[in-house]
Amino acid sequence: MSSEASDVDSAPDSYAHAGPDAAQVRRRVLLGAVLWPSFVAAGVLEVLTFLMVDPLDVHWLGHDLGFGRTAIYSLVFLMYWAACALSALGGILVMRRVRL
Repeated sequence: MSSEASDVDSAPDSYAHAGPDAAQVRRRVLLGAVLWPSFVAAGVLEVLTFLMVDPLDVHWLGHDLGFGRTAIYSLVFLMYWAACALSALGGILVMRRVRL
């Protein structure tokens, strides 16, 4: 039994890795706290937008976009998601600096 204990103690450091460090965990939590709610909000905004607007009626600076419905749905969703994610990130960064 003592020989097994000495084998474990002499294991290389690469086997002793216990998982991500605290900084990686915080980064993942921050990404989850920003991206998931903003994804849901972007989905809701897109549904509400396209309940009232036909994607083929969307124009940019007076010109037809020339994209199909799916492309317009995708572009608008990504724009909404980016805007919601920036808003959520800004809120989190501001609240980090404020002591409640």
